[in-house]
Amino acid sequence: MAVKLIAVDLDGTLLSSSNTILPETERTLKEASMQGIKVVLATGRPLSGVMSYNKQLGLSGAEQYDIVFNGAV
Repeated sequence: MAVKLIAVDLDGTLLSSSNTILPETERTLKEASMQGIKVVLATGRPLSGVMSYNKQLGLSGAEQYDIVFNGAV
């Protein structure tokens, strides 16, 4: 079965203790996205709290999704 979507939590998972995405993780997620795998950020933060990470990972456009406010939005 092919992977179609990767949903990843931000705090304590994707982000390091300094709230940054490690270079190897960034490369891996960008590669997955380029291969057509949907990368979705999931967090308790509001949408404004994930936009910089979307930009860093090159995740943009009308077909990009985020799970924010612990799934409420």
